[in-house]
Amino acid sequence: MIQNNICVYAAHTNLDNLKDGVNGILCQKLGIINTNILRPLNGHPEIGAGMIGCLANPIDSNQYLQQVKKTLNIPYIRTNGMERNAISKIAVCGGSGSFLTGDAIAAGADMLLTSDLKYHDFQNADNKIILADIGHYESEQYAKEIIYSKILEKFGKFACVISKSTHGYAHYI
Repeated sequence: MIQNNICVYAAHTNLDNLKDGVNGILCQKLGIINTNILRPLNGHPEIGAGMIGCLANPIDSNQYLQQVKKTLNIPYIRTNGMERNAISKIAVCGGSGSFLTGDAIAAGADMLLTSDLKYHDFQNADNKIILADIGHYESEQYAKEIIYSKILEKFGKFACVISKSTHGYAHYI
């Protein structure tokens, strides 16, 4: 990169932990409103892990998961098999978020949307919450839009393009 005069800006955990970051845009795309940080960092309401909010209207859990699949353009979602006729409070964590299961339950979430859930993560939910594994890349795919809009906001005349590459993430066959 240095030899070719290429500048690199890497934003990972810092973008995950902002209210308007990865989880914020995921909530926007999935129709989750009135959001708050699920696990605030040092009591700061704008910074921390995960988010929680509500749907505008209660919906059947399977129907909502079908909407999630369509929005995220994914063929399937792994769940713990729990179903509810009416869910409204949803927690999300882009990337690996199993560590927030207890926080989501304590906050009264009906469902936690995240990724990289393991066998025991599903069991440990103990039928207290619907766990839904939406895929790691899929849960973070809109981060490009955040970075794009911030660059244009700060540098209006700067040429900027969102990559369409999905290199390195799982493909479904």
